[in-house]
Amino acid sequence: MYNQERTGLQSKFEQFTSNIELTNSQKEKIISSHTHLRQNNLQPLFYVNESFLIGSYKKNTMVRPPSDVDAFLVINKDRYSITPNAVLNQLKRDLNNSYPNSKIRQDKPCIVLDFNHCKIELTPAIMSGFRKEQGFYIPKSGGNEWMFTEDPKKQESMLSQANSRVNGKLTPLIKMMKVCKKFNNISDIKSHEIEEIGIRNIYSISNYRDGIQKILRALDWTVRGTSYYELESLSDHEFAKICRSSIFGTDFPE
Repeated sequence: MYNQERTGLQSKFEQFTSNIELTNSQKEKIISSHTHLRQNNLQPLFYVNESFLIGSYKKNTMVRPPSDVDAFLVINKDRYSITPNAVLNQLKRDLNNSYPNSKIRQDKPCIVLDFNHCKIELTPAIMSGFRKEQGFYIPKSGGNEWMFTEDPKKQESMLSQANSRVNGKLTPLIKMMKVCKKFNNISDIKSHEIEEIGIRNIYSISNYRDGIQKILRALDWTVRGTSYYELESLSDHEFAKICRSSIFGTDFPE
C-alpha cells in the first residue's frame, strides 16, 4: 500500500511540473521575440558590444504565465564617460523607432518592452576590467550612478551544478516554490533568493516530496499553522491534499 501511495504522489508531482511549465507555444514566441530584438535591433547599434539572456528564463526556472525575460546589453563605453540615464534614454529612443507600435518604458535600471506574450527587460551593462568573469557595472536603481554586480553567468553555473548533484530535481523544485510564493502571497523574498537558498541547502533529494520538505525548512516557511514535523508525518494522500489546498493551489492535481 505504501508503494502505491508513493507512486501516486510522485505521479501528481510530475503532472504538477507539467502544469506550471511554459508551453511550447509560449517558448516559441519568447524565442522569436528576443532573437529578433537582439540580432536585428540591438546588435546594429553603434554603442552595443553584445547582449545575452539572464534571469529565470535563461536558468529555466520561469513558470507560466511568462514573466519578465531579462537580458544584459553590454555597451562599449566605460562608466566614467557616460551616465546610466544617457544610455537608457538613447536605448529607449532607438527601440521606439524599431517598435513604434509597442509599449516601451524606462524602469530604472532597465528598459522594458511590453509585448503581448511577455515583457523583455534590457539592462545596460559595462564590463569591469578586461575579463567578463570580474563582473559588470549596471545602472543603480533610483539613481544616476553605476553599481557593480557579479557576472550573472556565475549564478547560472552554480545552479546548473547544484541541479546536477540532485539528478535534475532542483530546477523543478525551484519552480514549484515560485508557485508556492505566488499562491501564498509571500512578498518578503525574491525569486532569485529562492534559487540561492536551494543551491546552498539542497544536496540530496530522494523524491519531490522530500525536496519540498527540505526546501520549506531551508526557507523557514510554515504551511498555515502546520509544523515541519506535522507536515513530514502526513501520509502521502494527506500530503497531496495539503499541497493543493495550502502550498501550491489548484495547479497541483487532485
